[in-house]
Amino acid sequence: MKYKIIPFLLFVFAGLMAQNADKADKLYDHLGYMEAIQLYRAGELTMERMEHIANGYRLNHDTQNAEKWYAQIVQESDNPLNLLYYAQALHSNGNLELARTYYLKYDQALGGSGDARGKNLAAAIDRISTFEHDGDVEVTPAKNINSPKLDFSPTYYQNGIVFVSNREPDGKSAGKDPWTGDDYAAHYFAREKADGTLAFPELFSLRLAGRFHEGPLTFTQSADQVFFTRNLTKKHRQKEYILKIFTAFATDSEWTSPEMLDLGAPTANDAHPALSPDGRRLYFASDREGGYGGMDIWVSKFENGVWGAPENAGAQINTAGNEVFPYVYEDGTLYFASDGWGGLGGLDIFYSNNENGTYGRAVNLGAPFNSNKDDFGYVLHPLGTEGYFTSARSGGSGKDDIYHFRLSTPQGNKQKKQKRTVPVCVTDKKTGERIAGAKVNVLTEAGDGSFEGVEGDFIVQLIPADQPDEYVLRLKRRDPFADSEPGNETKMTDENGQFDLEVRPDKQYIFVASANGYRDHRATFSPEALIQNDGATCLELAPAECVPLAGKTLNRRYENPVPNVTVTLVDLCSGETTTTISDENGDYAFSCLPCGCDFIVRASKVNFKEDAALPSTRDLACDKDDRLTQDLYLMPGYDEQGKVFVNFEDKTVLPREGKTNVSPPANPPAGADILREGVTFQLKDIYYDFDRANIRNPDAQTDLDHLVEVLRRHPDLRVELSSHTDSRGTAEYNLKLSENRARAAREYLIAHGIEPDRIIAKGYGESQPVNGCTDGVECSEAEHQLNRRTEVRVFVR
Repeated sequence: MKYKIIPFLLFVFAGLMAQNADKADKLYDHLGYMEAIQLYRAGELTMERMEHIANGYRLNHDTQNAEKWYAQIVQESDNPLNLLYYAQALHSNGNLELARTYYLKYDQALGGSGDARGKNLAAAIDRISTFEHDGDVEVTPAKNINSPKLDFSPTYYQNGIVFVSNREPDGKSAGKDPWTGDDYAAHYFAREKADGTLAFPELFSLRLAGRFHEGPLTFTQSADQVFFTRNLTKKHRQKEYILKIFTAFATDSEWTSPEMLDLGAPTANDAHPALSPDGRRLYFASDREGGYGGMDIWVSKFENGVWGAPENAGAQINTAGNEVFPYVYEDGTLYFASDGWGGLGGLDIFYSNNENGTYGRAVNLGAPFNSNKDDFGYVLHPLGTEGYFTSARSGGSGKDDIYHFRLSTPQGNKQKKQKRTVPVCVTDKKTGERIAGAKVNVLTEAGDGSFEGVEGDFIVQLIPADQPDEYVLRLKRRDPFADSEPGNETKMTDENGQFDLEVRPDKQYIFVASANGYRDHRATFSPEALIQNDGATCLELAPAECVPLAGKTLNRRYENPVPNVTVTLVDLCSGETTTTISDENGDYAFSCLPCGCDFIVRASKVNFKEDAALPSTRDLACDKDDRLTQDLYLMPGYDEQGKVFVNFEDKTVLPREGKTNVSPPANPPAGADILREGVTFQLKDIYYDFDRANIRNPDAQTDLDHLVEVLRRHPDLRVELSSHTDSRGTAEYNLKLSENRARAAREYLIAHGIEPDRIIAKGYGESQPVNGCTDGVECSEAEHQLNRRTEVRVFVR
């Protein structure tokens, strides 16, 4: 009989395991993570269920168990997010070297998708020692208010603080949250006693309590209105939850019944409200559409008696990760927590200075405010000398605890205190000697990952491309009446080979250094690296082994300068071609002609006969003081085939003293490359070399310059610049990237004299491949390159 019973029991047991797995899946889908984990672990494990277990631990901030499960998952899973989550758990648990490795693996797995977290978080580990608060800080656990459970997000209210806790009021549970497997959270008030310590907390308001979680809150200055986070169930799906912001008004005895604030996006999570000091702006965290990643900081303005449509706080604040728990101090400084900027681990507290209504780049508040665990919920007393924050660091009473801090210097003065003037020097890489008279362009990050500076009549923007360390160049004509320019400077080293630079803690810096006889050099520095360097920060320039060439483009007949001449340099050693445009004084220059080579330099312009010369570096010693000079002379009155032309539009030509005066035509004869309406041709992919702020691919530059000349010869033509990408990365990112590239090409043409209304720039992303390399298809780099292209379509005005 036994042989019949055992198979029957095995069948029943297998059926129970399948039922448990199905129940666990339903719990997981309805955010019941902790209960789902127990059922998963009791059953048969698949990769999907292991991911559910790891995610459950991660979302409950159990980094030890999360690390354990992700360590198994990353060996088999091809989901890049598992690499990121594993790295974050390692980071939080103090395994920095392995965390750095997996951050970089995550970045490599994305293949330039636009999510820079992997690269940024790895870089943050490299400079983790710089994340120290600038000033003396005394941090202690807040007395009398912490419990063995969650206590977090304090805010000042009248003569005490209000905070959030999921402790059991009067020892009685109000119900369990399936997400955490613990009690729901409510608001508690702790009065400040005469000695400055806090009394034991009590429930803040029964009127503000709901069925589920109550979260962080903020009060108006007069304390007559409160905004707070509430946990609701989504309609028709009673086991899924959503976060929304509610508001209530104070009466003589109690608060009014809370009402949900209408901020649009009804299906989005809105949480962690924070009022500006004047009560006219409401900052909050949300995962609504239009953000940069997970939860972003958004802002709604109170105008005409209503809260307006929220606006994203921007790339100076938000990342592809999570930015949460905002707080605005009286001087306008915005504090918030983030896991996307990089720091000591988990959520770190950051701040951003408000200057004339614009927020600067996020700055890590540093230790001891931040630890390798979650740190958030920062609030500062109006006097700026003390405050509170929340941390899950070890040594506390429970999971999250509230900490009190006291500052030796008022926090409101931190901006002035942390602005530093630092020395920067330029040296010879071989000899170590300092270089006097070196030019250094200092560019500062604009907040969206781009860098801005000023060069001549144009604002130069370097916009990140889809490959590491590649940028698209955007030129925008300067407004001569603007009150200020982008935050760049051009510095020259003094006789000691150095200059002083005022460094702001909320900016990243790029230095582009150049000097005669040396190769240009680019270096990127964080403000922490510049400020904490004991001596000068030095930029090393390698001897160029090349010489500069400069000269003028002149009118052969009248010997006056001819501006806007296309000057082309052909290197006869390599066959490479480089092009530049002479300025308004007819000056042109090429910074580096390799030694031991011959060259052709050619000048051309419509209505002039071109000129050419043969400079050479073969007989030069190539010392750093060597340079070549070559003026080019253009004869007026010739078309592009070198034929003399006469304008008979005035009907008669009258001789005088045996000579005939003629004038160049408004529309000179067209060359062999006349374009017809509807013709489409392709340009090379337009990338730009960062170090010299010109196009990376010489052929692409030649194509664009050729297009400039064609448009000058045919003023009745209009063109559409259509930019296309390969299929790597998301469709949304590729569309944005192609639009940026098309705009960059358009700005190039405008900068070279083509009227803006003659150029249409349009990006098509990955939607029009020229081959079969679409999503999911393995292709070579050369095949992907065919799809990264810019096309020109011709129209007649």
